[in-house]
Amino acid sequence: MRITLVGFPRLGKNREWKKSLENYWAQHISQKDLLSQAYSLQKEHIRMMSCLDEIPLDFAFYDHMLETSFLLGIIPESLATSPLSSLDQYFALARGYQSSTMERKAWPMKKWFFTNYHYVVPTIDQETIWKPDFFFLSQKISLASETQKPVRITIVGPYTFFKLSRKHHIPAESLKEKLLHAYMTLFSSYPSLLWQIDEPSLVTDMSEEDTKVFLFFYQHLASLYGKNLHLQTYFGDIRDVYQKILSLPFRSLGLDFVDGRENLSLLARYGFPENTLLYAGIVSGRNIWKTPLHSSSLLLSHLTRHIRLENLFLSSSCSLLHVPYTLEGEDLPLEIREKLSFGIEKIEELKNFSHTLLPHLLDQTQEPSLAPFSQPQQNTSLRQDLTKSIQALGERAFQRGMPVEERLALQKASLKLPPLPTTTIGSFPQTAELRKLRQAFQKGILSQEAYEDHLREMIRQSIQKQEDIGLDVLVHGEFERNDMVEYFASFLSGFLTTKNGWVQSYGSRATKPPLIYGDITRLQPMTVSWITYAQSLTKKPVKAILTGPITIINWSFCREDISLREVAYQIALALREEINDLEKESLSIIQVDEAALREKLPLRKQDWKEYLDIAISAFRLATSGIKPQTQLHTHMCYSEFSDIADAIEAMDADVLTIEASRSDLDILEPLREYSHHRDIGPGVYDIHSPRIPSEEEIFSTIKKFLTLIPLHHLWINPDCGLKTRQEQEAYQSLANMVKAVKKIRSTLP
Repeated sequence: MRITLVGFPRLGKNREWKKSLENYWAQHISQKDLLSQAYSLQKEHIRMMSCLDEIPLDFAFYDHMLETSFLLGIIPESLATSPLSSLDQYFALARGYQSSTMERKAWPMKKWFFTNYHYVVPTIDQETIWKPDFFFLSQKISLASETQKPVRITIVGPYTFFKLSRKHHIPAESLKEKLLHAYMTLFSSYPSLLWQIDEPSLVTDMSEEDTKVFLFFYQHLASLYGKNLHLQTYFGDIRDVYQKILSLPFRSLGLDFVDGRENLSLLARYGFPENTLLYAGIVSGRNIWKTPLHSSSLLLSHLTRHIRLENLFLSSSCSLLHVPYTLEGEDLPLEIREKLSFGIEKIEELKNFSHTLLPHLLDQTQEPSLAPFSQPQQNTSLRQDLTKSIQALGERAFQRGMPVEERLALQKASLKLPPLPTTTIGSFPQTAELRKLRQAFQKGILSQEAYEDHLREMIRQSIQKQEDIGLDVLVHGEFERNDMVEYFASFLSGFLTTKNGWVQSYGSRATKPPLIYGDITRLQPMTVSWITYAQSLTKKPVKAILTGPITIINWSFCREDISLREVAYQIALALREEINDLEKESLSIIQVDEAALREKLPLRKQDWKEYLDIAISAFRLATSGIKPQTQLHTHMCYSEFSDIADAIEAMDADVLTIEASRSDLDILEPLREYSHHRDIGPGVYDIHSPRIPSEEEIFSTIKKFLTLIPLHHLWINPDCGLKTRQEQEAYQSLANMVKAVKKIRSTLP
């Protein structure tokens, strides 16, 4: 059997691309150098995939949606006619751009379906020029010509692009015509290329109108270019359009049989075109546990009843963008390691499957003799103890002791904050100096005492700078935290962290998700000493900041042998202990971040209720013991709130902060009712961009927010934590924010 992948990670085995990008943005290397390094990295990736029978070329300099935008010509005219090169125009839309002669805000970012990857949202309006720019395709074509194996060039398909892009004052029919023409121009310009068209939006709920939009694009594209088109779906099943797709003359179709388990019944019920290749996604591209050989054998036995072996490719369920590169060099317990599979190991799994399972498939009389998959051994005595604690929880364990209106009145009387209180979300810049200190400590060069002394000095300086700027509610800066999930994992049983298990979040940003393999309890206090030290340095309130249970799960690789609810409740009980210790230190504001609440929301609405019930219940279990006079904050990253506003309300926090600066007022409208009886802090500037917003820009943003949110319920803060920014960018932006607030306060009666 032949094997392939949907896609491959981009950052490099040792985050080489991260370093290249950041060196280019810092003007330490030239554009020529960056292009050369991109080419070398892609060559190395092709070498890593050399055992595949067909190789996907899906590398993106920053993001695949943004790269598709350039291929289609969806670029603002003012940028396209600027003196910037194609590459710098591209980065300007990803990160924003600021110079003495030109300024450009970045396009918005959102989460890519139910992953922690952020994609850049193309904005299509009257300024869009619709002039294709094939700059980013040229390297892939050169690589294809040098590669011995067949290759596929990957782009986002027209239906998904249409659904995920922002449209301003463009009639839908006109936009569809323009998009169709753009794709036809692309395919006709390169008639010899094999294109992988990614259409993950096909696995979401599709209305009759959605189906018409899909058919509008593909009745044209498949009939004209179908012999060169591989339609790839992932993250679920395509129940709404499966029969329609069967009638279209695609060369090949990719189906996810991990998250899209109904795809098998669709295939059995409606068949599969005899002359179409099937790329069967049987190895998970989203989790790091080895694929169960027994279940894979059974799956392939079913598939080969309907698909000839010569028409079958084994593949990953989705791109390996969402998992680390390799287990190589990781020092993990053997009993855990033998159950794991990262990117390179998943290629080996596919290779082994193609040899191991083939004899069984050729002889259907054989019974599968492969051992069933089992997760790592659990600590059964601890498991029983935790299970009893969870089963003993009563209704009061999930409820605050006083209604929100009464709580807020108590809190405001106690805190005595001015109108439009200013704060930040949590982290401050992690400098090169801090990273060197952390490395020296980890290598044993620096003692724990000396390391902690340095951290306390950084906290002291940060508190002083925040006071100098004039912020009303301060944070300790989180200098002791390498990551908002990995840090907490180091204080909890049942977690393991990796040395080099990096996964791309966006652009050059990577996270290192921990592994949840066993039962979870708090081993010791996690934040108390650092936050109480910060509070001792100032009379202003300092927020104690924790990461919430569902975000810890969603930004980790989670065990799959017990229910999501049980894992979430275990984490919630550990956080509840931490919050209790923080309150004993008389801290007046506690923030429990659920940045990833929406991230794992199922893609079909019929499955939402169970997930949201678990997420909200776990948050309330962690926080319900907080005293009424202690103010509870929570923070959420880029999300659509219109359809989960009730769930956010049910969390019963006192203050909600959200990323909002790239979304104008769109993101706030669904929370209008929420903001009339709870406090809310929409981000007034974008922290993912190096741009420093002016006082006037922030002033204008706040005035817009005040048209939706009552003055006495509005907080002023950046979009998110400042960890990735340079110190000068962070502090100057905050200073401008405070100046804008003071200007507005001066006009209040």
